[in-house]
Amino acid sequence: MKAAKRLCVAQRIRVAELKRVPPLPHGPDPAMEGVMTRLVLKFGGTSMRKAGIDPAKLKEKSEFDVLPRSVRQIADNHNHLHEQPVIFYALVTYSHLVGVGDAINIGFAWSYVILRVIHSLVQSTVNFIPLRFAIYALATICLFVIAIRNLIALPV
Repeated sequence: MKAAKRLCVAQRIRVAELKRVPPLPHGPDPAMEGVMTRLVLKFGGTSMRKAGIDPAKLKEKSEFDVLPRSVRQIADNHNHLHEQPVIFYALVTYSHLVGVGDAINIGFAWSYVILRVIHSLVQSTVNFIPLRFAIYALATICLFVIAIRNLIALPV
Protein backbone atom coordinates (compact mmCIF):
# COMPACT_ATOMS: atom_id res chain seq x y z
CA MET A 1 0.00 0.00 0.00
CA LYS A 2 2.80 2.44 0.92
CA ALA A 3 4.64 1.64 -2.31
CA ALA A 4 1.52 2.42 -4.34
CA LYS A 5 1.10 5.71 -2.44
CA ARG A 6 4.73 6.68 -3.12
CA LEU A 7 4.30 5.87 -6.81
CA CYS A 8 1.16 8.01 -6.98
CA VAL A 9 2.97 10.95 -5.32
CA ALA A 10 5.93 10.55 -7.68
CA GLN A 11 3.62 10.59 -10.70
CA ARG A 12 1.93 13.79 -9.47
CA ILE A 13 5.34 15.44 -9.04
CA ARG A 14 6.34 14.48 -12.61
CA VAL A 15 3.07 15.87 -13.99
CA ALA A 16 3.61 19.10 -12.02
CA GLU A 17 7.15 19.37 -13.41
CA LEU A 18 5.89 18.88 -16.97
CA LYS A 19 3.30 21.62 -16.49
CA ARG A 20 6.11 24.04 -15.67
CA VAL A 21 7.86 23.46 -19.01
CA PRO A 22 7.01 26.47 -21.18
CA PRO A 23 5.57 25.83 -24.64
CA LEU A 24 7.89 25.55 -27.61
CA PRO A 25 8.69 28.95 -29.11
CA HIS A 26 7.27 29.75 -32.50
CA GLY A 27 10.28 29.66 -34.74
CA PRO A 28 12.42 27.07 -36.46
CA ASP A 29 10.01 24.11 -36.17
CA PRO A 30 6.99 25.78 -37.80
CA ALA A 31 9.25 27.40 -40.39
CA MET A 32 10.62 24.01 -41.47
CA GLU A 33 7.09 22.60 -41.58
CA GLY A 34 6.06 25.55 -43.75
CA VAL A 35 8.78 24.75 -46.29
CA MET A 36 7.59 21.16 -46.51
CA THR A 37 3.93 22.17 -46.81
CA ARG A 38 4.73 24.68 -49.54
CA LEU A 39 6.46 22.00 -51.60
CA VAL A 40 3.55 19.61 -51.21
CA LEU A 41 0.95 22.21 -52.16
CA LYS A 42 2.90 23.71 -55.04
CA PHE A 43 4.26 20.59 -56.70
CA GLY A 44 2.61 17.57 -55.10
CA GLY A 45 -0.58 16.85 -56.99
CA THR A 46 -0.54 19.74 -59.48
CA SER A 47 2.56 18.61 -61.39
CA MET A 48 1.43 15.01 -61.49
CA ARG A 49 -2.01 15.94 -62.81
CA LYS A 50 -0.43 18.11 -65.53
CA ALA A 51 1.65 15.09 -66.57
CA GLY A 52 -1.48 12.92 -66.68
CA ILE A 53 -0.64 10.89 -63.57
CA ASP A 54 -3.31 9.99 -61.04
CA PRO A 55 -1.53 9.99 -57.64
CA ALA A 56 -4.08 7.51 -56.25
CA LYS A 57 -3.14 4.90 -58.86
CA LEU A 58 0.65 5.00 -58.38
CA LYS A 59 2.18 1.74 -57.22
CA GLU A 60 5.90 2.05 -58.02
CA LYS A 61 8.43 4.84 -58.02
CA SER A 62 9.31 4.05 -61.65
CA GLU A 63 5.90 5.44 -62.66
CA PHE A 64 7.28 8.91 -61.87
CA ASP A 65 9.75 8.58 -64.75
CA VAL A 66 7.22 10.14 -67.15
CA LEU A 67 7.41 13.39 -65.18
CA PRO A 68 9.74 16.11 -66.46
CA ARG A 69 13.16 16.17 -64.80
CA SER A 70 12.43 19.48 -63.07
CA VAL A 71 9.34 18.00 -61.40
CA ARG A 72 11.24 14.86 -60.32
CA GLN A 73 13.89 17.08 -58.71
CA ILE A 74 11.19 18.72 -56.63
CA ALA A 75 9.73 15.34 -55.68
CA ASP A 76 13.20 14.18 -54.63
CA ASN A 77 13.61 17.33 -52.57
CA HIS A 78 10.31 16.64 -50.85
CA ASN A 79 11.56 13.15 -49.96
CA HIS A 80 14.78 14.65 -48.59
CA LEU A 81 12.73 16.95 -46.36
CA HIS A 82 11.35 13.86 -44.65
CA GLU A 83 14.76 12.42 -43.81
CA GLN A 84 17.20 14.67 -41.95
CA PRO A 85 14.60 17.22 -40.77
CA VAL A 86 13.04 14.50 -38.61
CA ILE A 87 16.28 14.53 -36.60
CA PHE A 88 16.04 18.32 -36.51
CA TYR A 89 12.54 18.21 -34.98
CA ALA A 90 13.66 15.72 -32.34
CA LEU A 91 16.76 17.76 -31.44
CA VAL A 92 14.88 21.05 -31.20
CA THR A 93 12.14 19.53 -29.05
CA TYR A 94 14.67 17.77 -26.80
CA SER A 95 16.72 20.98 -26.48
CA HIS A 96 13.64 22.79 -25.31
CA LEU A 97 12.59 20.11 -22.83
CA VAL A 98 16.01 19.79 -21.15
CA GLY A 99 16.60 23.53 -21.03
CA VAL A 100 19.22 23.92 -23.76
CA GLY A 101 16.86 26.03 -25.85
CA ASP A 102 19.19 28.99 -25.44
CA ALA A 103 20.21 31.61 -28.00
CA ILE A 104 23.04 29.44 -29.34
CA ASN A 105 20.85 26.41 -30.10
CA ILE A 106 18.09 28.63 -31.46
CA GLY A 107 20.65 30.32 -33.73
CA PHE A 108 21.87 26.97 -35.02
CA ALA A 109 18.26 25.82 -35.49
CA TRP A 110 17.44 28.89 -37.59
CA SER A 111 20.68 28.43 -39.53
CA TYR A 112 19.61 24.86 -40.29
CA VAL A 113 16.18 25.99 -41.53
CA ILE A 114 17.68 28.71 -43.73
CA LEU A 115 20.22 26.30 -45.19
CA ARG A 116 17.50 23.73 -45.90
CA VAL A 117 15.41 26.38 -47.67
CA ILE A 118 18.43 27.33 -49.79
CA HIS A 119 19.08 23.61 -50.45
CA SER A 120 15.46 23.19 -51.57
CA LEU A 121 15.70 26.17 -53.90
CA VAL A 122 18.95 24.92 -55.44
CA GLN A 123 17.62 21.37 -55.87
CA SER A 124 14.34 22.60 -57.36
CA THR A 125 16.00 24.96 -59.84
CA VAL A 126 19.63 24.53 -60.99
CA ASN A 127 20.33 21.28 -59.08
CA PHE A 128 24.10 21.82 -59.09
CA ILE A 129 25.25 18.86 -56.98
CA PRO A 130 28.51 20.30 -55.53
CA LEU A 131 26.63 23.38 -54.32
CA ARG A 132 23.81 21.23 -52.91
CA PHE A 133 26.32 19.06 -51.07
CA ALA A 134 28.08 22.07 -49.55
CA ILE A 135 24.76 23.46 -48.29
CA TYR A 136 23.76 20.03 -46.98
CA ALA A 137 27.10 19.67 -45.16
CA LEU A 138 26.71 23.07 -43.48
CA ALA A 139 23.16 22.17 -42.40
CA THR A 140 24.41 18.86 -41.01
CA ILE A 141 27.09 20.66 -39.00
CA CYS A 142 24.32 22.78 -37.44
CA LEU A 143 22.55 19.58 -36.35
CA PHE A 144 25.80 18.13 -34.96
CA VAL A 145 26.40 21.24 -32.86
CA ILE A 146 22.87 21.12 -31.44
CA ALA A 147 23.25 17.39 -30.70
CA ILE A 148 26.64 17.83 -29.02
CA ARG A 149 25.35 20.72 -26.90
CA ASN A 150 22.41 18.53 -25.85
CA LEU A 151 24.77 15.71 -24.89
CA ILE A 152 26.96 18.07 -22.86
CA ALA A 153 23.85 19.23 -20.99
CA LEU A 154 22.90 15.70 -19.93
CA PRO A 155 22.98 15.25 -16.18
CA VAL A 156 25.70 12.87 -15.07
